[in-house]
Amino acid sequence: MGSLRTGLDGKAKQTVAPGSYRLRSATPVRLLGKSYRWDVMITVGRGKVLEVELTNVNAIVDSVSEITQASARQVAPEITIYDRVKRGVVRVEAGLRHGSGFFIDTLGGLIVTNEHVITGERALSVALDTNKRVPAQLVVRDHDADLALLRLSPSACPDCPRLHIARPDSSGVIVVPGERVVAVGFPLHQQSTVTSGIVSSVRERPSSPMRTSIMGTRVDRSSTLRAQ
Repeated sequence: MGSLRTGLDGKAKQTVAPGSYRLRSATPVRLLGKSYRWDVMITVGRGKVLEVELTNVNAIVDSVSEITQASARQVAPEITIYDRVKRGVVRVEAGLRHGSGFFIDTLGGLIVTNEHVITGERALSVALDTNKRVPAQLVVRDHDADLALLRLSPSACPDCPRLHIARPDSSGVIVVPGERVVAVGFPLHQQSTVTSGIVSSVRERPSSPMRTSIMGTRVDRSSTLRAQ
């Protein structure tokens, strides 16, 4: 005898000659960690209509060990940004104080940091990694804007990425509330860290009377960095 296939209603009809038959499922049905299959003997009498119902009562039930495949790990965009710019963000050391700085994209060896980090100190250095520290020279400082510009030897880290200072778009804005931002630096006594969040609000800061112009790029406290 051939095979039977049920319709959408789960029923199948077949005209057969009188006799004994073996009704067996071709493939098991899996449900909730169990496998159901049927192997039922039936007898069809002459001129009779036989109805056979296959349920979990007359099924052969087996347990199934389902192996769930772990989903592939997705790399967050913050990780991609951090990997691209982390060597361009350095630790500025001035006596017992330290803070964060970054290579600027104008001249080789120029680093922007906060003025309060280097206040009152003459011996300045920059930690490029855990094993390499190089001396730094103060170029200019702005107390009101809390900005300072340091210079390293261009050969200290020629392959360190230079970060771009964002410029206003066609609407005249640099950053808007709700925009996602990433902060990379050396807070307190920690190693390089990365934090992400969104801009909750934008407030205009009064301009400092002194602004440093570097190759036509105006550097002030409200400057925003964009990794490009």
